[in-house]
Amino acid sequence: MTTTLASRKPVSQLTVQDLEDFPIWEFADNEEHIKGRDETWVRPVNARTVGRNADSLSVAADFRTASGKTYRGIVGVSMLADFEFGPGALIVNGSHVYVPAEYWKGDEARDKVLEAVGLTESQVFPLHFTLRVPIDGEKDLRTGIFR
Repeated sequence: MTTTLASRKPVSQLTVQDLEDFPIWEFADNEEHIKGRDETWVRPVNARTVGRNADSLSVAADFRTASGKTYRGIVGVSMLADFEFGPGALIVNGSHVYVPAEYWKGDEARDKVLEAVGLTESQVFPLHFTLRVPIDGEKDLRTGIFR
């Protein structure tokens, strides 16, 4: 199915193709009243840069593990105060693997990341990302690290 500006889906169902078609998605907060939808639903943004006042976006990103393996996925982005990133997700074999912004020792989510990619903690973390689109007015793509 082709992704269009009319597309809506839970953020956990975004595909690599969705992110190619529309690299920026926003949470459809004002559509939660529609039957079958909740706060996890997103809609595409018709832009190729992240706006300076953007909030609650899921932005396409390239991830690189400590061992050099790469994945596509999304990173939560807010530009209200400055560039802030929140949780993300790797897309591994078509499924989303949640990557929390911060981990604690023995974290279940961390273990799920390691299991999904079949690597050890030292092979995955620190996990670097590069957004696939720039921030308005910037030439360089923003980067970050999930430690």
